[in-house]
Amino acid sequence: MNPRSTVSLVTFSAELALAGCAQYASVSEKHPEFHPLRSAASALMSVEQGIAAALQKERGEPLAALGGYLAAAQSAAREL
Repeated sequence: MNPRSTVSLVTFSAELALAGCAQYASVSEKHPEFHPLRSAASALMSVEQGIAAALQKERGEPLAALGGYLAAAQSAAREL
């Protein structure tokens, strides 16, 4: 191998290695916002209250919050 091709090979290898370190995506966490319906005769009032209660439990008791979300989903499905 001549010195010129060796330098080219080393340069190409370095570029390839550094290109693998480039950041190509970023992810940010976004918490959902819940806006309950404000109608007086809401058929889904208990569902809305269940979701609101689960949102309050989410940080301290994530499994209990998940159960609250599932119960609210089941209740909403029954209403449909």
